[in-house]
Amino acid sequence: MNQLVLILSAVSAAGLMPVTVRVISRPGSKIPFVAIPLAMMISFLLAWSADRMTEVPPVFAVSLAVVSALLATQIVIDLQVRRLLRELSWSGFAIFTATALTTSPGTAAGLTGLFAGAAMMAGIAALLVIVSRGALGLGDLHLAPLLGAMVGWFSPGGVILAWMITAIAGALFATIGLASGRLRRGSMIAYGPFMVLGSVATVAVIAIRR
Repeated sequence: MNQLVLILSAVSAAGLMPVTVRVISRPGSKIPFVAIPLAMMISFLLAWSADRMTEVPPVFAVSLAVVSALLATQIVIDLQVRRLLRELSWSGFAIFTATALTTSPGTAAGLTGLFAGAAMMAGIAALLVIVSRGALGLGDLHLAPLLGAMVGWFSPGGVILAWMITAIAGALFATIGLASGRLRRGSMIAYGPFMVLGSVATVAVIAIRR
């Protein structure tokens, strides 16, 4: 099943490359291809984690592959132009939620956790958008429900850990960037990739602990 997810995630990421090219406005650029290995890594971790919690049906495996490709595409776009596309975020949320309806959660929290996690992640993101003075944008807010749904399906309590990992990773990146001179005080940082990192890492941690 994991092999199927890897293949589908790579194909989905390749299919989304025209979107990346259009948004970053760099025809002929090789940057969009980065989404393919990223999608495969994300999908592997999600599929492996889900497989430890329940028997993964084909429809849910396809969902994990497509969502992974959407997240990888968002990472590439955010790193290039500091944007996250709400259309991709909400499409991922709809796909993941719809297929979760047909999947037995096994030892995972399931649908209850999914909606609780989405609400928690979005609530924290909304608060950070207000208090961060632009460090966190509306694109991050639109991405939050999808990531919260993913984490929450496994365990809604993992949302706090996901934000902790996100904050630590972002702080380390900023510190290294300032120390190396690649960043200046006030520089805009793409926060979406750290949110994805924190969420996927949390899912893996939850699966390992189970």
